[in-house]
Amino acid sequence: LFKIDGQRLLLGGSSLLDVFVAGVRASVESESNTQVVLRLRGSSSVDVSDAVILFVVDSGAMYNLSTNFMLRVDGEVTQLTPTSGQVGTVITLSGTNLLGYASNGTSVSLGHVPVRSVVSATETKIVAVVGAVSSGTFGLVVLNGTEQSLIRSNSLLNFTYVDRGLVERISPSSGQLGTRVVIEGRDLLGGGAGIVHV
Repeated sequence: LFKIDGQRLLLGGSSLLDVFVAGVRASVESESNTQVVLRLRGSSSVDVSDAVILFVVDSGAMYNLSTNFMLRVDGEVTQLTPTSGQVGTVITLSGTNLLGYASNGTSVSLGHVPVRSVVSATETKIVAVVGAVSSGTFGLVVLNGTEQSLIRSNSLLNFTYVDRGLVERISPSSGQLGTRVVIEGRDLLGGGAGIVHV
């Protein structure tokens, strides 16, 4: 996010029609006469000195200011494993620039619901634990908490949350080392392909 503070930023108008930063169109996240918050997306890293920021206001007014900033390549999630599970499932996100050029503070959401925890995070891989979400399929969102840099993901990368497994019967109810135990219930694989350990 890119924040601009000042006075009369809307120049008597009610909203901004367009904002360009060094020729790159920015999306307006919020706007007022004293602060404008922009989101920039870059396809390549560019270090710009005396960059011109052009404002186009709905009143017809236009104005610009100069500043220094670094426009960096967008982060992107390119792989998600597994693609389904339940509360407690450990997911791994792979991609590039996943920290949004910050050193810490990365958070992950399925749809708009945060995961239970982030186990580890680097620029190329994030490991997280799924929290409690209603069953359904959710798009993936990675949000860097330090710089508030939204990391986009491939539109095909969705996570399907399945109902939590339920153990209904265990037999026998007692035994010794080597006893064969049968566990019955529903959704026991938790959206996975097999059992890793019991």
